[in-house]
Amino acid sequence: MRSPDDAEVGLEATMDGARARAFASAHFVLLLTSTGKAMIEVPRHGKLGLLAASRLFAACDERDGSASYRFLRSFFIAIRSIASACAFAPDVRVHGSQFQVLWKPARFVSDVDALLSALEPVTICPQYQRLKAATATEAKAAGTGRVPDSRSTIELMAVAFLAELIAMTGFVPPSIREAKHPAAVALFGHGAVSCSRPGEKALPAALDAWLSVYDLASKRLPLELSVSAVKKSRTRSGVAESYKLSAALVSQGTDRIALQDVASAGGKQAGEALSFAALLSNFVPALGKLGVQKSVDLSEAELAGFVLDAAPLLGRFGVAIVLPKELSRLSVPRPALRTKKKASLVSYLDLATAFSFDWTVAIGEERLSVAEFSELLDSGLRLVRWRNEWVRIDPAEAARVMARVSSRKAPDSMEAMRAVLSPERVEKQVMTQPCPRRSLPA
Repeated sequence: MRSPDDAEVGLEATMDGARARAFASAHFVLLLTSTGKAMIEVPRHGKLGLLAASRLFAACDERDGSASYRFLRSFFIAIRSIASACAFAPDVRVHGSQFQVLWKPARFVSDVDALLSALEPVTICPQYQRLKAATATEAKAAGTGRVPDSRSTIELMAVAFLAELIAMTGFVPPSIREAKHPAAVALFGHGAVSCSRPGEKALPAALDAWLSVYDLASKRLPLELSVSAVKKSRTRSGVAESYKLSAALVSQGTDRIALQDVASAGGKQAGEALSFAALLSNFVPALGKLGVQKSVDLSEAELAGFVLDAAPLLGRFGVAIVLPKELSRLSVPRPALRTKKKASLVSYLDLATAFSFDWTVAIGEERLSVAEFSELLDSGLRLVRWRNEWVRIDPAEAARVMARVSSRKAPDSMEAMRAVLSPERVEKQVMTQPCPRRSLPA
């Protein structure tokens, strides 16, 4: 699906020179309507939706310009980066016998909140337009004629941009029955949906409960999840440790109150904390037990799921993640080429004759043979312990490493030369952590 403005805006090529300077120096008017829509009045283009207007601003490379240009350019850069990261979430609003879903920036993510908050000091004052209200609630809001503050203005603009973006995708559930369901229409259509018929009256509340994890995350509950080692046992591949998961609320100071103690104390904060933990248990099932016990042991599969999958996601919900030092820096397997000088040296120009080459797998400072690495992969785990290192196993990358080290093909001349100059060359591989986290001391 394409918006009506797409064809016109599509004609705009990249602006440069006098044309770009003229566009940047122009005065742009932000229009907010009583029904929650936002538009930009653009010279020579008239009133455009935010998505269409953003394409014009993206075509202009000028950094400086009028106050309205600088604000809108910064806003469109911010909201496009938020949309690219899918950092937005649905929010249910009820108006009498109708409800609708608004897509809002995920301000419970600290980076998103900081990005939008930085725009508030330079926000331009919008013009407010009264339109014919569709509902009594909208009519009441229109009667005030109030211009929103900077934070609310940015929120309204972001909601309007995301609504146009969702509509532009043209997403429709695969089956006709699903596509016509009021929840799907509210989520992926654009506008209010009736919930007056029998069986539909409870739908907004049910949908809101399903999405309540975002509301709880926005309250910034000081929840901390901590993984710690509890016991050690010696195995053939090194020292194996067992790990436990605990949860606590952290006050503004340094006090940590176990979630179990919070639950026993009761009160509003306890209810919100337990509700938040219960919702997060969809991602970490062990969380469901931490309201009645101080900690829970994690199996190997549960530990891998928490460190690799759940921790990055929960970090985006504002949950503090504390990991032991050995789990906060994971190793990855890499091919390593070792060289050994032969006893009978014929010619330095003939490297294949002068040296022997051997592929191994490097894990930190340790070296594994092909057989040892194959045995490591046979465990089927994505997070395994090898001696003093925790190793992250990505199936696709592990297959590439195995193919590399299993190959009997001799290295080419340049690769052989590098291996000779560096007796043990390890192929570089960048390992990135998906979210910031704290580490416990070793």
